[in-house]
Amino acid sequence: MSPPRKRSRAATADVATEHPRPDHSGGSHKPRFMPDGGKAGQVTGSELAAELKAKAQREAKQFAELGVQLTGRGADTVSMPSCSRSFFGNVLSNIATILSL
Repeated sequence: MSPPRKRSRAATADVATEHPRPDHSGGSHKPRFMPDGGKAGQVTGSELAAELKAKAQREAKQFAELGVQLTGRGADTVSMPSCSRSFFGNVLSNIATILSL
């Protein structure tokens, strides 16, 4: 493998002046948030744990406020009609017959 090529100093200076980096040295930037309300970027473990706990509590509260119709609480079990079971049983037996040929 060949060594990297040397660049002229003029070429690297032009690139640096065309696209200056933003200055983040001051502490006045606003924190960014994700659409779900979580803090974006680097967060500490304790901040993440607090966010997840608050999110779980919010979701539990929202679920408790939903109606019985939406959540399915207290719904009766619905079983498949016997005719569909026999249909699928016949299909499976036909496949088994074809595969054994």
